[in-house]
Amino acid sequence: MRFLRRFSGLAAILLAGATPVALADSIATFGTNEHLANGARALFARDYDSGIELTLKGLNSEISPRNRTAALSNLCAGYVGAERYEEAVAACTEALELRSSNWRALNNRAIAHLGKGNYAAARQDVADGLALHPDSRQLGKVQVMIEARDPMLLADNQVGKAD
Repeated sequence: MRFLRRFSGLAAILLAGATPVALADSIATFGTNEHLANGARALFARDYDSGIELTLKGLNSEISPRNRTAALSNLCAGYVGAERYEEAVAACTEALELRSSNWRALNNRAIAHLGKGNYAAARQDVADGLALHPDSRQLGKVQVMIEARDPMLLADNQVGKAD
């Protein structure tokens, strides 16, 4: 779990904007929805509980489908940061139901699956995300995290070393 905690902060960076520089752009897309904007800021600051609460309040408002998708992806990232993996998977899945091409939601859901120990689902989400955004460094980082934690891959590597 220590390994995963080191990377739980990565989820906050994987918000709708994906990087600290792009986060400001993502916040701006929320327009006048103060709860979503403040929720994104809180999540970026790793204040997951406040970020989750504010994002949930913002999601109760009338917002565009695009903003709802981004907010759900942010919510997923917040749940990952708070190590609430079941809720994270649900939030990302809802974001993907609204927009199946949301590679950031796939990325965040992969981290949630990794937190649950569901390596096959995490690998699938990374593969699907890379099909949409092949040059994503974030997806590449998550892929490395999966490879470092997956007991099946670790066992395969040990067998190969013994031969």
